[in-house]
Amino acid sequence: DDFVAAAVEEGVDFRSFDQKTGNYNQFWIVEREFDNRTSLIVDPPDGKMPPMTAEGAARQKTAGGTYTKQTGFKSADELGPYDRCISRGVVGSMMPVVYNNGNQIIQAPGLVAFRNEMIHETRIIPLDGRPSLPTNMKSWMGTSRGRWDGNTLVVETKNLNGKTGMQGNGMMLIPSDSIEIVERFTPLSANILQYEVTINDPKTWTKP
Repeated sequence: DDFVAAAVEEGVDFRSFDQKTGNYNQFWIVEREFDNRTSLIVDPPDGKMPPMTAEGAARQKTAGGTYTKQTGFKSADELGPYDRCISRGVVGSMMPVVYNNGNQIIQAPGLVAFRNEMIHETRIIPLDGRPSLPTNMKSWMGTSRGRWDGNTLVVETKNLNGKTGMQGNGMMLIPSDSIEIVERFTPLSANILQYEVTINDPKTWTKP
């Protein structure tokens, strides 16, 4: 197709990265430009991630799945949720990775649905003001509730199980199950949607 033809013309090498295993090749990676920054921290104002708590730092030592541990798994529980195609989590699903970065937003009366291309998860977000679920009902994607702030869709998510992270397809920067997430989706033009996310987890980071 035209995409492949253009990539070949630009000299993209479609051979596998690892000839022994036949893993993903450049065909998947030319989907986006890696040299362009896709996001940045705007709060705290210094642009740096806040320090982790001792508990949060300790939790990271067992995170990563196949990102940090390549052999010697003793059980499936040692593999991350992305390895097992369970979930990339709320933030992990929104952050761009190597390929399959598509997210579809569907608006219907009283709700918005987010469909993620990778792992094909769907978040149903009611907009009718209903309360969140009881705090003991936790899940991979949590409980999301939405509201409009002018032209911005604000989504608050609670009741996460603390098993999916902010990076590495949801397998790194693992929070606690006390995390609360606030997302803001603002259309800037017909083709640009601004995505802002605030993470509040005092058991993992010293401030939001």
